[in-house]
Amino acid sequence: MNIAKKWTALLCVCLMLLAAFGTAPTAEAASGPSLRTTLTDNATQRGSKKTFDVWARNAAGSKIKATVKFNGEKLNPTWDDNEKSSYTLVFTQEGENVVTVSASSDGGQKQELTYHITYRKAAAGEAIGSAVWSVEAFTLGSGYVIPPVRGPIYEGETSADQLIRLLHSNGLIGYYGGTTKASFYLAYIADGTVSAAKYNGYQKSGTAKSPRALDLHVAIPQMLTPHLQRTMTFFDPDDYEKNWRGYLGEFVISNGSGWMYCVNNVFPNVGFADTYLSDGDVVRVQFTLGYGADIGGFGAMGTSIPNV
Repeated sequence: MNIAKKWTALLCVCLMLLAAFGTAPTAEAASGPSLRTTLTDNATQRGSKKTFDVWARNAAGSKIKATVKFNGEKLNPTWDDNEKSSYTLVFTQEGENVVTVSASSDGGQKQELTYHITYRKAAAGEAIGSAVWSVEAFTLGSGYVIPPVRGPIYEGETSADQLIRLLHSNGLIGYYGGTTKASFYLAYIADGTVSAAKYNGYQKSGTAKSPRALDLHVAIPQMLTPHLQRTMTFFDPDDYEKNWRGYLGEFVISNGSGWMYCVNNVFPNVGFADTYLSDGDVVRVQFTLGYGADIGGFGAMGTSIPNV
C-alpha cells in the first residue's frame, strides 16, 4: 500500500470513529448564530430617538437573546415578540455614536454587528425629514383608505402624532386609547363627519380638515374567506354594513380584526407611541381580519393564539 492509500484509509477510520462516538461537529453547530437588524451603518440621525429591531437565531432557526450596546452601555429591549426584539436609541451625544449587536449560540460561537451613527441635533419641533404613509383595507377588498402620501417628521413627535395628523388632513378621524405619547392604541378610523367625543369608550382624535366619509364597499377576497371561517370564532362579512358603517376597527367583521402597521415592511411589536420614524421610512397602516395573519404581521402579536 502506498502512502496516499494509507492516509486515505486512516482518514476514513477517523471519520467512522467520530461518527460512532458523536464527536464530529454538526452542520448546525458549524453555521453558528445568525443576526440582522433594521439599522444602517454610517447613517445620519436628526431625531433624538430611534427605534429598531433585532433578529437573532441559532443554527436551528430558534430565536435567541441578543446583546445590544449603545456607546458601550447595555440596552434592554423595549419589547419582544416571537420573532424579534425592539430597542430604542436615545441620542444625547452629537457626532458619532456606536451601536453593537451581538449573539452567541451553538457551542459558544458569536456573531457581532457594529453600526456607526452620526447624530445631528435638531431643535424641538424642527422638521427632520419625511415619511411615506398609507392606510389600507385590502383585506376587505376596499383598497386604499388613504393612498401613499408623504408627510413631515418633526423632532419630538411619535408616529402616533403623525398618524393623527395624517387622518385629519385626509378628512377622517380616529378613536384611540392612551395618548399619542404613551400606550397609544388605534381602535377605530371613522368618518370625519362624526361628532361623538367617545366611541365604545375610546376618545376622539379631534377635528378633520374637509371631513369625508370612509366610503367602504366590503368585498372580502375569496382566498381569505375559508381561513377566516375556520380560525375565527366570529366572522360575518356583512357585519360592517349592518352594525359599524362609518367606523372601522376592532371586532368589526371578525373577532381578530383591527388596525396594525408596518414600518419598511416590518411589523413593530410596539405601539405607535413608541415608534420614532426617520427620514425615508415607509409606514403602512393596515386592517387585519385575523390577528395579522392575513397581512403578514401575526408574529408581532407577541403571543400564541390557537389555530390562527
